[in-house]
Amino acid sequence: DSFYTPLTNVQKVNELLKKIPKEASVCASGGVLSHLAFREKIYYFPLLNKAEYICFSTVDGPYPLSQADFDLHVKQLQENKQYQLIGKADNYYLYKRLPNE
Repeated sequence: DSFYTPLTNVQKVNELLKKIPKEASVCASGGVLSHLAFREKIYYFPLLNKAEYICFSTVDGPYPLSQADFDLHVKQLQENKQYQLIGKADNYYLYKRLPNE
């Protein structure tokens, strides 16, 4: 038995992140940001800035927000008709901005 059991399947999260095109603008939470750092347009969640993709984790902590504020932004995103959930890996979520109608 292992003392440490990871909360996340890294391989599944990496597969999720591969769905984001390299040239796409991204808004991401802290635990995801470092994996996407070498992009031209990257924003720290919850600053959407019309990002094409949003990826965040519910287990990496809410920094720089309080947990209540983080939860509120997640709820607002879930209700936002401009974005659609396109993937989930453990506690990581990937949303894509829908084209304007």
